[in-house]
Amino acid sequence: MQLHWNKRVFMKWFGWLLVCVSLSACTKYCSKSPGDYSPEEVVEHYLELALNVTRVEQKAEMMEWTSGDLASALAQATDETFKGAYIDRKYDVQRFSIVRRADQTPRETEITYLLVYKDLGKGGVAVEEATLVEVENTVSLMKSKGRWLIDEVVGSKTTFDFAVTEESKIEASAP
Repeated sequence: MQLHWNKRVFMKWFGWLLVCVSLSACTKYCSKSPGDYSPEEVVEHYLELALNVTRVEQKAEMMEWTSGDLASALAQATDETFKGAYIDRKYDVQRFSIVRRADQTPRETEITYLLVYKDLGKGGVAVEEATLVEVENTVSLMKSKGRWLIDEVVGSKTTFDFAVTEESKIEASAP
C-alpha cells in the first residue's frame, strides 16, 4: 500500500506538530496569562525583560508591563536612547530578591526589590574587573483591567563597588 500525502493532510499534520512543539517549548511565563501574575512576578518578569533586551523592537514588550510615568518614559525614549540604556550595556546578575511588599489599596501596591549585578559596560569588561552594583528600588504597581502594571519608580538607592587594581590601592603611611 502506497502512502499518498496530499497538501491538505500534510498541512493538518504540520499544524498539529507546530502546536505540540510550541506547547512543550513554553517557559514558566508562557503558562500564565498576564492577569495571573502577582505584583512580585510582574516586577521579576519586567526586570528579566529589561536585563536581556537584544532588539529595539522589544521596547513594545516592556511597555506591555507598564503604565503611567514608566510607560510614558519608555514611549518617549528614542531608539538610540533605548539602545544605549538596554541593548549596549551588558549585565551579569548576581542576586535578585523581593525585600518588601506594601499594599496601599486593593488596586495599588509598592514592591521594593534588591538587584545586585556586575556592570559589564558596553565593551564587555571581564566579570572579575566589573563594577558591582547594588540597587534597591521601590516601584508602584497599579491593577488595571484585571492585571498588575508597573506605574513608576518611587524610590531608589544605588551602591557601586568598583574593582580594586594594584595601581589604585591606597596605603596608609606611618607618621
